[in-house]
Amino acid sequence: MVFFFQAEDGIRDAQESRGLGDVYKRQDQESVDWSDPWSVLHLDPQGGHLTAQTLQRAFREQLLVWHPDHNPGNEQLATDRTQIILNAYQTLKQSTRDRD
Repeated sequence: MVFFFQAEDGIRDAQESRGLGDVYKRQDQESVDWSDPWSVLHLDPQGGHLTAQTLQRAFREQLLVWHPDHNPGNEQLATDRTQIILNAYQTLKQSTRDRD
């Protein structure tokens, strides 16, 4: 389970403890550009080298947030967002493979 703290330094500590470091970029769900894979997974393309482990952690975190079982009453929206998150993960995973 992921906890976000109100204090800015608490958010940073939570990110570092999960190993996301500088690549992770916290955003409010309303500010997400659902057409941009980096934004969908809350990753910063300018934040440093994206590792497979960092990508997988960001993917899993967003998948837990938007999984249909965790959003009763919004199953259709959650299903759509889960598909977008999966597509974003596959896109970024392929781009990291191509880069390496």
